[in-house]
Amino acid sequence: MQLLSKSQAAVSVALLLAAAIPGQQGEPSNHLPGQPEFEIGQRPNTPTSTISQAVGISMLDGTLVGGGPDYAVRFGTGGVAFTPAMPTAERLFPVSMAVVSYGRGAATEVPSAAHLSHRDNTAYYHRDGFVESYEVRPDGLKQSFTFAQLPSGNGDLIVCVQIDTDLQLQAERGPDGELNFQHGNLGGVTIGKVLGIDNNGAQVTGSMRYEAGSLEMRLPESFVSQAALPLVLDPLVGSAFTAASAWDDSDLDVAYDATDNVYLAVWRRRFSATSWGMRAQRINDSGGLIGGFITVETLAASATPRVANISTEDAFLVVYAQSGNILGRSVLAGTGVVSSQGIIRDTADTLINPDVGGEAAADNEGIVVWHNATTGEIEAKQVNVDGDVSPPTIAPFTAVVLIGDVATTWSNSAPRISNSGGITGHHCIVWSRQFTSSSSTTVRAALVSRNLTILDSFLAPTNTGDGDSDLPSVDGDGRNWIVAWENEATPASGDNNVQARAIGYDANAAAPNQGYLASGIVDIEAGINDDERVANVTWMGDSVLVMYEDETGVAGDFDVYAQPVDLFTALDCDFRSLVDAAGGDQGPIRAASKATGGGTDDDALIVWSERDLTTQDNEGYAIRFRADDGINTNLGGGCGTGGASYAGCAMAGNASFRARLQGSLPATTAWWVVSPSRIDIPCGSCSLVPDPFSGFIITRTTDARGDASVAASIPSGTALVGAIFYQQWLIMDTTSAACPTFGSDLSAALQTQIQ
Repeated sequence: MQLLSKSQAAVSVALLLAAAIPGQQGEPSNHLPGQPEFEIGQRPNTPTSTISQAVGISMLDGTLVGGGPDYAVRFGTGGVAFTPAMPTAERLFPVSMAVVSYGRGAATEVPSAAHLSHRDNTAYYHRDGFVESYEVRPDGLKQSFTFAQLPSGNGDLIVCVQIDTDLQLQAERGPDGELNFQHGNLGGVTIGKVLGIDNNGAQVTGSMRYEAGSLEMRLPESFVSQAALPLVLDPLVGSAFTAASAWDDSDLDVAYDATDNVYLAVWRRRFSATSWGMRAQRINDSGGLIGGFITVETLAASATPRVANISTEDAFLVVYAQSGNILGRSVLAGTGVVSSQGIIRDTADTLINPDVGGEAAADNEGIVVWHNATTGEIEAKQVNVDGDVSPPTIAPFTAVVLIGDVATTWSNSAPRISNSGGITGHHCIVWSRQFTSSSSTTVRAALVSRNLTILDSFLAPTNTGDGDSDLPSVDGDGRNWIVAWENEATPASGDNNVQARAIGYDANAAAPNQGYLASGIVDIEAGINDDERVANVTWMGDSVLVMYEDETGVAGDFDVYAQPVDLFTALDCDFRSLVDAAGGDQGPIRAASKATGGGTDDDALIVWSERDLTTQDNEGYAIRFRADDGINTNLGGGCGTGGASYAGCAMAGNASFRARLQGSLPATTAWWVVSPSRIDIPCGSCSLVPDPFSGFIITRTTDARGDASVAASIPSGTALVGAIFYQQWLIMDTTSAACPTFGSDLSAALQTQIQ
């Protein structure tokens, strides 16, 4: 055992780590640090558009709804409403379809009332004479009529469907005889040719006749009389597009649930100039889609879907703005069942840009923040989620908490909240503040508890002299956060950079002044004469991922990047990654890590939208990402006021590696014990884990916040990758030591594996 002075510490620890003790190696990384590990169904850096191309059927507010990539469908008791996505049309143009008669030779029989059910991606109308089914498919709605027994009589088999739509029937049919209903050149609906298929697989092409809203579908008697039952009459209903874009997905967001090991991605799909549908998709740990997409909100003037995980309820909380109000629903992580709509805030004021922070540890509430565009204030409210019932429920609290106040000399906008409160439940909320006396926008921040108690009412990551700083984003572990934003050094120049700053929480201070700026402003990306913009932040467990858009050199064309940074300094701790090497205008980009949903792995799912520069289609993408920032395992053993131990960015070649202690006793002696082996000595309610006799003890004095740190440069070299060491802090406690033998309180011990 060696007790080291401050001057000896860094060199000696480097020698310890460089030793890479035999038998203490973990599993080395098998891919480049910081590179995306894999994505949905494809090789790295070539993600597919499976989010945009998903299909699905789900229950929403007691109604069966669903759709495909370019359409939405509602299954009512009286029939089906098919709505094509026509993003530039002035309103929605649904096509309603209802079976009115059927028969042999003539359609004289009236269908009985139907019993509606669904399984997977197909809806069924069970009638006395036949089963009418609708399968949602990427290319349209596959409508089928299955006859186990033929209607009485002779002649052709006929089914008549009443069509109700404001789309105009085109005089010229399609190449296969399909009907084409259009709205100018903005798109419409096709009804494909009729096929007859018997139980032996024999097929025949039928015919269609349309007149005055009545569609008659017919199979010839020569086929019907010889058909092996059951017999299926099988047209296809699909969306038709000409000059208009068929794709317009935007506002993607994502969250993670540890219990079910599942991500939920949410986005909005544009169906007209005034209507959007809110969709969600569960994604498993391997990047595969789970079931069909989930309808969160049907077609309305909805915007800005955001999602967070409520870990204790195994559920997600989805919030969005609609017609000036803030609404929300919860989604069960294990089944995808959706709650009824909850009104989070309904007022005469115009409320926009909501965001939601989840719960990773103890409670069953999320925190929703939004911008009151009428008053210029930032407001917040708690929302309770009950995931023990199906469907789940949400119950917004009554109280609205003012986060960002307003004055005659400034107004606020663009609020964001951390993804979860970590183990403490504390959140950081950030927003933009515009002063009337300056053309520059600044970034402001506040800290709140999981119960929306104000811990720190005002922090200023930037000021007017720092340039025009907009659109902040934030995430962290409940004690420390990184806030990032886009900064225009010369206002109105169009040349933005991405900057970041660390924020900390001081448990030894008194509210409402428990926050502090932990670092200076750091340039994450500051390319000259190109635009870096729209930063988003995700806490990865042992580092923080700062993501942003970077202009390619073609005006208006952006790629998306991810940069891991240190949680305490905002400095780089891994390589920058180009998330997607494909062409197209990409962004905004967001992510959810397993850490934010109560997990322990350093994995995340990144989502973004991409606009095709030729077709102008806007699609949603997803890719998995793993940060090789060291692997820290909490071994326990802490007691008393031992504080929290950190060892982020434990990577070979990290000359800036630093072991940290936070939130212990202030102004007292602390010892950092580091060793390649364990000793596990019990002491009171504590346990000393690292073996000081085969390692080092380094002395520090905690500051007024109860913090201390040790610089411990990790040498370069692949031989170190996988090396494991153990570390723990002992804090002198002269009044009530939880470990009397050492006269100390202890932090929890960490097992740290270098990557």
